[in-house]
Amino acid sequence: MVSGMKRICQFVHTLNWGGAETLAYRLATDSELASRYEFVFFCLDAENVVLAGSMAQELIDKGYKVECLNRQPGLDRDCVKRLANLFEQYEIDVVHAHQCTPYFYSSLARWRKKNPKILLTEHGRFYPDVVSWKRRLANRFLYRRDDVLTAVGQRVKEALQKKEGYPGKRIQVIYNGIDQDVYDNLRSENENDTREAVRREFNIPDDAFTIIQVARLDPIKDHRTALRTYDALKRTLPNVRLLIVGDGPEQGVIELGIRLHNLQDGVIMTGARSDVSRLLKGADAFLLTSLSEGIPVTFLEAMAARLPIVTTDAGGCKEVVVNGQTGFVAPVGNPTSLAKALHLLATEPKLAARLGEAGRARLLEMFTQRQMHDAYGKLYEQM
Repeated sequence: MVSGMKRICQFVHTLNWGGAETLAYRLATDSELASRYEFVFFCLDAENVVLAGSMAQELIDKGYKVECLNRQPGLDRDCVKRLANLFEQYEIDVVHAHQCTPYFYSSLARWRKKNPKILLTEHGRFYPDVVSWKRRLANRFLYRRDDVLTAVGQRVKEALQKKEGYPGKRIQVIYNGIDQDVYDNLRSENENDTREAVRREFNIPDDAFTIIQVARLDPIKDHRTALRTYDALKRTLPNVRLLIVGDGPEQGVIELGIRLHNLQDGVIMTGARSDVSRLLKGADAFLLTSLSEGIPVTFLEAMAARLPIVTTDAGGCKEVVVNGQTGFVAPVGNPTSLAKALHLLATEPKLAARLGEAGRARLLEMFTQRQMHDAYGKLYEQM
């Protein structure tokens, strides 16, 4: 560790690529922030770095310390003790807890030894999002006025206030953001070549209307509705393809659904990919069928690639996608409405292009990585 530098712990559930983990990674690897702070990573739910997720080894290779706490079901008091010891061992000044459970364990651990300040960032909510009086009582007891509470969107902020009992005046909204330069650089290359290469890789005809959904394969993302949407769409638009990008516990269920409904010719599962920005160039529209969301980073990636978005009205989705201006918003679990919106984009290419350009402009106005990093950097400095 570097002597004299303030130390910030990025505290996450796992180190698989997801919205919370991506934010933690990008903050720690931002050159401006890394010149001012030393970052370490604590992983609440993994047994060891091998099982922590694909991001863990990459961070270690870059020189970051990664610690795994292997939390057990229920209130794991031994986990609290290990966390308190790690706070002391690493001389942590600020804990950036991503999601409420890491915040809860950090709040317990600071009572024992080292007493770091805590910044909570809530990224999204469970579905269904129920109120627990025990959790609200615990939050009231553990919350300190010098803790900093942030949410990635207004809907998430409302949930923290209504479901968790945190004071609304104390919760700041910091929208997610991405580095649009990655997409600008890709666009500066031969964009047509990239599109053709992606389609050749997956054997997609040049004239096929291609939809891409990028999300972990988790029940909350409701890929079953994505399959039903595709099935409905191909009845009126036979020349259509659906790329499903990601991995997760629902993979077997989704693969079974594809076989049962005879969708093998048009639905392509790519698995986890590190080249999402490239894959987006091979698509014509972006789809998200989630039951609950915060502010999806995948939306921002789609906007950077100038793709129109069709999404369910889940969580903060409408804070990003302006219905009729940058894409279309449909009710949760409604494949008919989703398919209707996609059909309109497929048959009105000028409309699709206009929505895509408007999405790109909205990204630059509200959702850039520099804006996001500067906001968190200001909080680090204040704390």
